[in-house]
Amino acid sequence: MKKHLLIYLSTSLLFLSSCGRLQGYSSLLWRRLTDKVIRHYDANQPDTEFNKKRFQEHFGISASAGASNIYAYSDEMGIDHSYQLSFTSDSALITAIIRHNKMVNKPLDLRPFNIATEQSWWKSSDVETLPMYWRGEQNRWYQILWYDAKNQKAYCLEYDL
Repeated sequence: MKKHLLIYLSTSLLFLSSCGRLQGYSSLLWRRLTDKVIRHYDANQPDTEFNKKRFQEHFGISASAGASNIYAYSDEMGIDHSYQLSFTSDSALITAIIRHNKMVNKPLDLRPFNIATEQSWWKSSDVETLPMYWRGEQNRWYQILWYDAKNQKAYCLEYDL
């Protein structure tokens, strides 16, 4: 039954997308439907519903708690995955994220900057000197958070090995 419904919806969206006026709506509707199977990240536009949803999934805290200008990117090709998020917030939200995720502020034996993909909103040179908070399992996965208190800008890199 679900398979037939998905085929019907897919066919309907194809027809809808041929009409110029409805193309934007059908594209959003298609992304919402497929987001349940393949998570969508908007690396070129901040504060989309998908980026806010990814924020909630990665941190366990709602973006409405004070995050804005949220960008998200994923690289899920191959056997290792990486996810990058950048957002603006005050230090109270950063503290809440660190506590909620039980992150630590101690040296990490890796140079995670080499894993990140450069974006207009993510420059490794901006991140390298910032304080780093992290959690993870050695040689398996890591979630790293950097915070620039002066500019109230946060960066997160999550990856598995």
